[in-house]
Amino acid sequence: MSQPMPSQNQTSRHIAQAMKKLQRQDYSAGFGLTEVALAVAAGSLLITGGVIAMRSLSSSMQASGQVSGLRGSAMTGLRQLRSETQRSLHMMVLGGTAKENQSFTDLNHEDYSESLQDCQSLSSAEQGVFNPMFGMRMAELDTPVIYGLGMASSGENYALLRCGPALSGDGRYETEKVILSPIMENVGVTPCLDGQCPAADNLKDVVAGLDNSLESSNQSKLRVFPEPALAIETDEVRKLLKIKDPTAAGDSVEFSFLQPPGSRRDLRVDLNFTAYARADKINRMDDSSVDLADTGLSGCSSDGDCNFFGIPVTSDKVQLVVDGSGSMSTCIAWGSTYGDQRRIYYNGSRYFRTRRTCLLTRMESLQNELRALLESLNEGTTISLRAFSSPGYLNHRSWNGGAMTPLTDDNRSDAISFVNSLSKGKPTNWGGTRPWDSLDGAFGNSDSNTLFFMTDGDPNKDRNGGGWSSADYQPTADAYIAMNNSRNPKLGVNTVSVGQTSQWLEFLSGGANGIYKVIDDN
Repeated sequence: MSQPMPSQNQTSRHIAQAMKKLQRQDYSAGFGLTEVALAVAAGSLLITGGVIAMRSLSSSMQASGQVSGLRGSAMTGLRQLRSETQRSLHMMVLGGTAKENQSFTDLNHEDYSESLQDCQSLSSAEQGVFNPMFGMRMAELDTPVIYGLGMASSGENYALLRCGPALSGDGRYETEKVILSPIMENVGVTPCLDGQCPAADNLKDVVAGLDNSLESSNQSKLRVFPEPALAIETDEVRKLLKIKDPTAAGDSVEFSFLQPPGSRRDLRVDLNFTAYARADKINRMDDSSVDLADTGLSGCSSDGDCNFFGIPVTSDKVQLVVDGSGSMSTCIAWGSTYGDQRRIYYNGSRYFRTRRTCLLTRMESLQNELRALLESLNEGTTISLRAFSSPGYLNHRSWNGGAMTPLTDDNRSDAISFVNSLSKGKPTNWGGTRPWDSLDGAFGNSDSNTLFFMTDGDPNKDRNGGGWSSADYQPTADAYIAMNNSRNPKLGVNTVSVGQTSQWLEFLSGGANGIYKVIDDN
């Protein structure tokens, strides 16, 4: 059985007792009183230092375990939220600015009053709180699914709760019976950012009285201490759901976040999420897609949606090469409001600044695709992830040196952090379109059997540094097809062109057993 570690006061008493004992003894040889006293003191200090170090290590290990568990919880919750958003017809919110003739997207619409009452009754029966935040209208249900804020089971922070018909293990709605359950526990408390923290109110009262209506900009009102650190944004047609920064721009908080109960405030798991309602759209999966369960190769988890821009992932050894150039700052969904700060965007020919609100850029769309894929892949699936732009610029870099890396919980979180970092800095510093180093590295990697390559424009230069023209299309594709034919195993090369058609990518996928897809900005 381990003995309790001594406190600093106990250590000081031990030193004093040793000194008194030494003073009663007669030293005729060897160390003198001073030397012995110093030795005892030094030894005691070493013991104290070791004790403190052990405590610090134990605390760090405990914090690491808390954060790791919370990351897994966040991924599971966001995966379910994304899946349900994508299969919905539209969002319902409180307040905000909607298109004309869309009163049915108001969560306070009379059509939803009975469902809201049911949710409130369920929370009251459990002596909890359910403060509605947003809802979803599902094609296959008469009853809406409503999400709201309440208390975490620990009572020390908050939770995002789901109120609606239960989902079965295969993703179907079993019955119309409404249940109330947490989808993400431990939503953090918005920190006090001005250094003058008021006394914290009872968190249950805080969340019960929280105003979840949206501003005219279709964003949640700014959160302040000690309100939940969770905010959303939508668009005028109520198709977009984005989890956003709950506080003002420019402070130390950049994302909504989860936080372990009772932990230090610097322990956070950021929530970075964007999804579109698309139940009334054509299924994004290609006609050429295969049943992943039949291949025996898929790295996709049983409840995941493993595709990249609609192309299915049928491998557990995947390479991703994506465009990080400045043109990825092109806005593909403009809002109707204006903010306080000007942001930089690309318009197809030049960069410009505007205060107009952009709901989604090409880069944010790419990040959303990558996050969704990374969250859905099985643990142990190996991936490499490379971003390309121009050598020496911000986004010409790779995750983990471009090496094939297994998706453990920590590695998955680290890969998502890399994805999130691609939108950092000014787009003018992201770089141009020079994919050759990244492509050469991917074709030279013998530990993979599948490649996904995505770009939103023509290369600035050809593979030899000359000007790029239509004369380069076939020779460039042929060069990589030849590299692929000399590999074992060969890569299935899937390509995605955003905002324009790309004949050289079509040639490449056609000659390398892959799928070519064009994504229109609209």
